[in-house]
Amino acid sequence: MCMRKLGNLCLLFCVGAFLTLTTLACSSSKKTQTAQKPSDRSESPSWVQQRPTNSAYYVGVGVSSKRGTGPEYAQIAKRNALSDLTAEIKVSVSSNSVFSQFENDNRFRQDFQDVVRLKAKEDIQDFEVVDSWENQEEFWIYYRLSKSRYAELKAAKIQKALNAAKAYVGKAQVQEKEAQIQSTLNNYFQAFYEVESLLDEDLRTEVDGKEVYFGNFLVSEMRRLLQNVQLMPVAEVQTSILWGSVKAENQARFVLLYKDKAVSGMKVQFKSDGVPLESSQATSDQYGQLSAAFKSIPANKSQFELKATLITPESDSRLLNRILNGNNASSNLTYKVRKPKIFVTSEEKNLNQSMSESILANNAKALIAEEGFTVTADDSEADYRLFIQANTSEGGSANGFFTCYLNGRIVMERRDGTEQFSYALTQIKGLKLDFNAAGLQAYKETVEHLKKKAVPAMVGSF
Repeated sequence: MCMRKLGNLCLLFCVGAFLTLTTLACSSSKKTQTAQKPSDRSESPSWVQQRPTNSAYYVGVGVSSKRGTGPEYAQIAKRNALSDLTAEIKVSVSSNSVFSQFENDNRFRQDFQDVVRLKAKEDIQDFEVVDSWENQEEFWIYYRLSKSRYAELKAAKIQKALNAAKAYVGKAQVQEKEAQIQSTLNNYFQAFYEVESLLDEDLRTEVDGKEVYFGNFLVSEMRRLLQNVQLMPVAEVQTSILWGSVKAENQARFVLLYKDKAVSGMKVQFKSDGVPLESSQATSDQYGQLSAAFKSIPANKSQFELKATLITPESDSRLLNRILNGNNASSNLTYKVRKPKIFVTSEEKNLNQSMSESILANNAKALIAEEGFTVTADDSEADYRLFIQANTSEGGSANGFFTCYLNGRIVMERRDGTEQFSYALTQIKGLKLDFNAAGLQAYKETVEHLKKKAVPAMVGSF
């Protein structure tokens, strides 16, 4: 009997446990289904369910999910509402504006839209919060801005920007008279920054007693300024240049002028046709002058071109840099490359006796000419002087044969007396039946030495 009651109790316990677990599972399932339902907006205001429109106001509605955003959800919704309000403000382009000249330029249009969007968010003022609403999932907020108030604020903003910009123009005009082009441009740049976000407006105003569309006026003044800067080679620049190492007097020199006044402190870019430069840029000095220094002139060049281009100072505005692109002064120089003129002389002796024929000098002249150099008989027109000194001495005899040795030196100097190249002739041997003939044989061996070693080394010194 007791065992039967105990069995019934166990059965009741198992059934109860099963029912409890089933109930919990169903409850959990219902909770999961509830959590997966979309946000319930059935009790939300009409402006949440349908975006409002108002002929007297610009409207902005922003929403943010509360999931994953932490306590920042309200700020996110407010930013979204402000962006929405800003996007509703339509931009109409005046036919007298700077933008109208470039509206077919996709890059310019995109850059301008970026500027306007950035400035618009900074300039939106006096908007009001109409309402806000939230549930467990979302937060919504509703802004509006009076269109008439916005028009008042924009008109005030335009006038303020024009006043500031015209002050910079006044400074630029003073500096232009002194040919301070860099400072003049910097002031024009500052004027441009003041009105950059307003380039879709006509910006009608007065400058120096004349009515102008200020954006167009400003662009025109900067272009005029740059177009009147002259970049030209100095009068005495040489366009015939020596192959090889370059001397100071053969450097390319230019001058920057504005209405016959020197322009200092501006950069120029250099590009050469395959000829290496010491630097690709130079800055004009107080006299407006600057130079391009060649490292060397390659042997395969018969002529080359050097182009100098004024570098327009970079502004902080992509729009302005795009507008001014292509207004740079430039100058080209075409150089004719010539190989050096060389004057050759020698002091040649055999056994301390001067020779009637300058064997080494004559062969050196022929070898140098074969390399493309000009050999000149006029020392005054030579670019280089080549001097050969040589003498033979007895070396001994054996078995009826006599030996002589030639020693000497080859030196090449530039016109200013500095040494370009030197080469030692050391113990070059001649063997014959007497010392005199052996000395002459040593000279013949030295000629072969000139062909194979000395002259190639001289050519390689350039």
